[in-house]
Amino acid sequence: MFADIPELVVLLSRYLTTQDLFTCIRVSSQGYHLFVPFLWHTVDDSTPSWKHILYQCSDPGVRCWESYLGQTLTDADKNKDREWLMHVFRKHGHHIRNLTIHWPMVLEAASMASGCLTLQSLTLEMRTPTLPYSIIPGGGYFGPTMNSPPPSLFPGVAEESDYIQPHFCSWIPEIQKEIKEFGWALTQHYWNLIFRNQDLTRLVLHHPSGFEWNVKSTEVFLRGMTMLKHLKELQGWEFIALPSIWELLAAVPTLESLEAPIDLLPDPLPEVNTTLRTLTVHNALSINSLLDVLGLFPNLSSLTVPMIMVRDAQQPQPQSSRIEKVTSSGSANVLPRVPSVGANLRELVATNVDDYAMLLKLLPDHVELTWFERTKNCMVVPLKLPEHSTRFGVFKAPVKPWYIDEVLEDRPLHDVANELFVTSSRLRVFDSIMHFVHVDEMLRQPWACMGLEWLTCRIVGLDRLKDTEQALVDRVLAPGYTGDLSVEESAAVEKFQRSCAQHHGIYDRLASLSKLKHLELGFENRCQLTYRDGPTYVGADGKEYVKYADPMFDTLELSLASGLDRLGALKGMEMIGFECINHRIGRAELEWMAKSWPKLRLMYGLSKEKQHMLEHNEERTALREHFQQLRPDVVHDSLYNATIGQ
Repeated sequence: MFADIPELVVLLSRYLTTQDLFTCIRVSSQGYHLFVPFLWHTVDDSTPSWKHILYQCSDPGVRCWESYLGQTLTDADKNKDREWLMHVFRKHGHHIRNLTIHWPMVLEAASMASGCLTLQSLTLEMRTPTLPYSIIPGGGYFGPTMNSPPPSLFPGVAEESDYIQPHFCSWIPEIQKEIKEFGWALTQHYWNLIFRNQDLTRLVLHHPSGFEWNVKSTEVFLRGMTMLKHLKELQGWEFIALPSIWELLAAVPTLESLEAPIDLLPDPLPEVNTTLRTLTVHNALSINSLLDVLGLFPNLSSLTVPMIMVRDAQQPQPQSSRIEKVTSSGSANVLPRVPSVGANLRELVATNVDDYAMLLKLLPDHVELTWFERTKNCMVVPLKLPEHSTRFGVFKAPVKPWYIDEVLEDRPLHDVANELFVTSSRLRVFDSIMHFVHVDEMLRQPWACMGLEWLTCRIVGLDRLKDTEQALVDRVLAPGYTGDLSVEESAAVEKFQRSCAQHHGIYDRLASLSKLKHLELGFENRCQLTYRDGPTYVGADGKEYVKYADPMFDTLELSLASGLDRLGALKGMEMIGFECINHRIGRAELEWMAKSWPKLRLMYGLSKEKQHMLEHNEERTALREHFQQLRPDVVHDSLYNATIGQ
C-alpha cells in the first residue's frame, strides 16, 4: 500500500489542497495520521478562513470587528473560539514548520503551545488593533491578567529591564496602563516564540503594531540572535536600529540572506564575509560604498538597493591596500571595472540610479539589472538602459495593484511597455499589469526580447465584434449566402477580418517566445469601493446584488476559433491569467489547455469571486470544476486582494 512508502505520501501531499487534506484525515484513522502533518505544515493566519476565526477571537470592545461580522458576539462565543485556538496549537503545534502571524491571539497560542518548537520559517507581521474609546476590563487579548501588574511570563527569555515602555500621552492613565500591559504581554510572546525555536532557518520581522516594547540595546538584540544557530535568512528589524550590520553578521555567522540598513561603512573596513549571498539595503549608497559592499561580500549573488548615487564620484585613483580592488568608504574615488569586484553578482535590483551609464561601466558584464517601478507610467530609465547595456533583464512593479482603473475612454493613448520589448534583447521578466501594449503598435515592429520567460502585461486595442455585428458576420459568411452585402454588413465583415488578423498576429508573437512560462493578460478592473454604495438589483434567487463593471472589452478572445491553438508551441507554460478580460474560454479551450500545456500549475480567471455582493456565476463555477477534473494539479487563484481598501 502507498502508505508504506513515505516518499510516495510526501509526493501525493504536494498536489492536495487544504480541503483535500481535510477529507483525507476524515476517511480513516490511518489517513488521519498520514495527512495531519501536511495539513499543519504551513500556517498563515492572513488567509480568509483564519480571518473569520480570529475576528471572533478579538477583543469584544473593538467595534469595527463587530460591525464587520454584522452582529454583536457574546463573550461566551469569543471565549469558546479562543479556547479552540489555544487547543489546536497545543495539539498540532509540533507539526508546524512554516508559520506566518499577523494576529496577537495566534501569537499567544503559538508561544504558549508546548510543542510549537520545530519551526523552520517564522514571519511576524503584527497588525495594529483598532482600539475602542474605552477598553472593557478583562476583555484583553491575553485574558484577565491584562488588568494586573505586567508579569514576567517567561523569566530568563524576556525581562522587563531589557525593553523600553511605549508612551501614549493622549490616553487617560487607566487606558495607558491597559495598553502597556497588553504591549508587554505581546512583546514577551513575540520573543519567546522566536527564542524557543532555535532551529529557525528563516526569520522575518516586519511592521510592529506600535504596542510592542522596543529592545533597549544592541547587546540585548544580538544576544537573542546568537541563540539561532542555524539562521540563514533574516528580514528587517523594527524593534531596534542597529548602527551597522557587522555586529549582527559576527553574532550570526550562518546568515546567507539579509535585509537591513547600511548607513555607514566603518573605517577601517571590516573583515570580508564569504557567507552572505543575498543582501537588501534599506538606504541609498554612493558608488564608492557600493563597490566596498561588493568587495566585502565577494560571494554576493543578488543586491537590492533603493538608490545608487554615481555622479558625485571622481576619477579613479590608486586602489586600497587593505582590500584588493575595493575603495575605502572614506574616499571619493571610483574604481574601473574589474572582475574581482562583484565577480559572483548576478542580479542588481535598483529603484533609482542617477547615472546608469557610469554604473554599468563599473559592474562586471555578467550582472543582470532589475528595475523596480515605484510610480505608474514611470519607465523613462528602463527605456534608456538598452542604450548602455544589454544586461537589463527584469522589470517589476514592486506592489501588485488591487484593481486596474480601466476605463476605455480615459485610457492613455500610449504606453511605453512595447518600446521596452522592442529594444531589450536580454529582458526575461516583465511583471507590471499596470502597463499595456496596444495591438497595432505591438505588431508594427518585431520584439527583441525573445528570451522572455514571464510576461504580466495587458494586450489591448483589439477590434472585437459586438453581438449585433457578430450576427451579421455569421449570416453573410454562412455557406450558400449569395446576396450583395450592405454597407453595414461590409463594415462588420471588414472588422471581423481585421480582428482575426490581430488575434493571429498576437498569438504568433507570443508563440515565438519559446521560453515563456508565465503569461498574465488581465486583472481585476472593478473597484469595490466604487460600487459598494452604488445601484443594486435583485437576482434570480431574490437576493440583492451589486452591478459591477463589465470585463475589458478590447482584449483577447482566447478561443480556439480565434487561433488559441497557435500557442501550442509553448510547452513550458506554467501559469495563465485572464482575469476580467473579454475572453470566450469554454470547455473546448480548457480541454486544449489541459492537453497542450502539461506543465501548467496555476490559473487566474476561474477562481471564486472575491467582490462584494456579486451574484454567483454558475458558468464560471462549472468551467472551474470541469478543469479541476481534467487537471487536479492546477491551482485556481486570483491576484485580487479583497481586503485592501475595505
